[in-house]
Amino acid sequence: MNNLVREVVESFYHHEDKLGYLLRCQSTIELPSVLMSFLNNNNIKLQPFNTGDVWPSCKWIFIHENYCKGEFRVSYSSVLMVSKLAPLYYLHHEFQVDNKDEQKMSPTLDGFDEQPYTRTQAELESIIEESFKKLGYEQLSYKEMNEVLQGIQFGDDVGFFGQQVTVEYALFHDVLEICPD
Repeated sequence: MNNLVREVVESFYHHEDKLGYLLRCQSTIELPSVLMSFLNNNNIKLQPFNTGDVWPSCKWIFIHENYCKGEFRVSYSSVLMVSKLAPLYYLHHEFQVDNKDEQKMSPTLDGFDEQPYTRTQAELESIIEESFKKLGYEQLSYKEMNEVLQGIQFGDDVGFFGQQVTVEYALFHDVLEICPD
């Protein structure tokens, strides 16, 4: 387990530092100016996806320009989640293609991966990595995000996302259910 994750689990979940948790959740995170310049220069739209002012993380969706050639059309996006509880972030890239199959079950085919699908996504990833590393952040992998945390107990009144708490839920979602709506 990542040491920063271990510190969050100890402080906020084992020692139940609810005041410290809420104070961190109230903090703000700004995207670096070099990243904002890159978005503007590459016609990438930024869509903040925040649950509220007081929340354990910030999430942004970067919507890249669509690619079309004949009937082929693909949309690309990238998703960045930054924890307020520890200097950690997670980034993945997505695609969505129109499904032209006559026997289709879904109008689109889509997927996501930590690896970029386009050069622009690769450049975006590089800028995010460099910028956040300078700010003291570490990147979590998909595997680390889905690691199950052992020994976290919640009261009966907390109805969270299943019986097992993952790193993603512990660092990026309000599993304590104490953030105001």
